[in-house]
Amino acid sequence: MIVPPPGPVHPGYGPPLSVLARPVYRLYARLVDFGLLLVLFFALLWTGLALAGDDSGERGANVLWSVWFALGYLLLYDPLAHWLTGGRTLGKWLFGLRVVRLRDGGRVGLLRGIGREWSYLFGTLFAGFIGGAGVLVAAWCLWDAPFKQGLHEKLADTVVIGTRPGSAVPLPPAPGQVR
Repeated sequence: MIVPPPGPVHPGYGPPLSVLARPVYRLYARLVDFGLLLVLFFALLWTGLALAGDDSGERGANVLWSVWFALGYLLLYDPLAHWLTGGRTLGKWLFGLRVVRLRDGGRVGLLRGIGREWSYLFGTLFAGFIGGAGVLVAAWCLWDAPFKQGLHEKLADTVVIGTRPGSAVPLPPAPGQVR
């Protein structure tokens, strides 16, 4: 397992560059989590509609409650998963990834997780409708240096690392070194 120890792990701050997550694995993990979110979101909505009953006024209230539960799930899935499981969602677990604090490699707290996820959701969902700017939030990690962070991770001071062989970005060989 390639997990940086707690405490300062890089000269200055941040994890060793050799444990940063591969962008394609980050995308796969996000797609798994998004698929899970969609399935559960619509399951909650469908349950609310099925339990809505007749048109005696309770139907609207039941549907409204199911919408609130579904939105709450959407807004709290990632933050709660990162807080309770040490930085993993189901998708991140499947692909050997973990979200940690940038400065010391420690666990992501609930408030930091909420800030990270809500800035991601705001950037991708709401700003995405304005000229496609939402793509920049997640895609920022493709050219960011040195820690390959998305904009939402920069705001929350977090980084995604690979926790098993193959999930981290391989470093290029040093000048004069042969692989």
